[in-house]
Amino acid sequence: MKITIHRGAKEIGGSCVEISTARTRVIVDLGLPLVAPWNKKDKLDSSAFSRKSSKELLDIGVLPAVKGLYAMDGDEKRVDALILSHPHQDHYGLLGHIRSKTPVYLSDGAKKIIAASDIFLPVQANIKNPVVINDRKAFDIGDIKVTPYLVDHSGFGAMAFLIENDGKKIFYSGDFRAHGRKAKLFQKFLRTAPSGVDCLLMEGTTLGRSGEPPKTEDEIENQIVQIAKKYAGLKLFYASGQNIDRLVSFYRAAIKTNKFLVVDLYTAYVLDSLGVPSIPHPNSKFERLKVFYTKPLMIKIARAKLDHLFKKYRPFEIKTTEIAKNPGQAFLMCRQSLLSDIEPIKNFENAVLTYSMYEGYRRDSSFENVQSFMDRHKIAFEYAHTSGHAGVDDLKKLVKALNPKILIPIHTFNPERYAELWPNTHPFNDGQVFEI
Repeated sequence: MKITIHRGAKEIGGSCVEISTARTRVIVDLGLPLVAPWNKKDKLDSSAFSRKSSKELLDIGVLPAVKGLYAMDGDEKRVDALILSHPHQDHYGLLGHIRSKTPVYLSDGAKKIIAASDIFLPVQANIKNPVVINDRKAFDIGDIKVTPYLVDHSGFGAMAFLIENDGKKIFYSGDFRAHGRKAKLFQKFLRTAPSGVDCLLMEGTTLGRSGEPPKTEDEIENQIVQIAKKYAGLKLFYASGQNIDRLVSFYRAAIKTNKFLVVDLYTAYVLDSLGVPSIPHPNSKFERLKVFYTKPLMIKIARAKLDHLFKKYRPFEIKTTEIAKNPGQAFLMCRQSLLSDIEPIKNFENAVLTYSMYEGYRRDSSFENVQSFMDRHKIAFEYAHTSGHAGVDDLKKLVKALNPKILIPIHTFNPERYAELWPNTHPFNDGQVFEI
């Protein structure tokens, strides 16, 4: 088998790896870069590229140069399939450019998250040929055998992959952690890890950060509870509508403090789409979950011809006037696009915003208006977050369990740290071909 990292050997985001044999070509992930290809110090503004053609994106380096993958490639030898590790845009954000008939293998959870995101977000995958895969249920693509492993990650339905051909084994970690609400998956994997792995492609997102062990999701939940007790007013929270573990933490904190968790229509739809009975979603079982209707999201739902959702979620709607009467009763989702609908609440005395995302995102322009809103209304700021990625100790445990002959860094800005920790590290560059 041959391995080509088309992008990701020395950066976080934009992951794209090709595994090939003489007969079969498989792409693992096709993500939107987080940094500009022409200057790795600049953050890539994904919205600026959402309407550009495949050729334009290829010319400026946003699309990786993978022959036979894209609709514009004519009679080039085609890629046989794409397998997707999880539904974060830095792993799937360029799927909209592939041939429509190319099968995309992904978990059911990832499929549902991406379908929901296509309605609301500017970057759309438009997967035409999805193939749902399941934990530890192997499948074949040509002469390549793939076994998916469900992993703990902030992206719902995330998977790692064992990829085999002719007695050779490659393990692709994808993004994973061991401190979320599915931490037992990591412990199970350590007990049952496949043997005889020739090559491990392992993410190292946290290798450039402090060595402190990441907080567990339960610890974040308790921190949110303490913040709620500290501030009597409105409890705004800034979190991803796709981070299901975190939304569960906020919901559980709302129950513990006798409050309501109020989410926007986008988040309500994501939670509802998953169809998991134990996950909070607009349902009489979750009486502490409320839905905040806003005109921009209502327009997007109407355009998607999902008008029936308006009626479906009405029993769980909470209006601005209701929140204004007793703002201390609510954990209210906040982001830039919701500020005009939050403003009429007016009463922000003793209010707080809990920021629950990677802290570096606060430097994005999208947060500037939120910060101005907080400053104008004298809203306090608190930080409660844990990474979606494994800390160093858990990375070491994965390497020990798999005991690979060769370790290749991927999804990291600090590939040099691997060689310091693991002597079997093989330095790699984007576009380089490695054969096992």
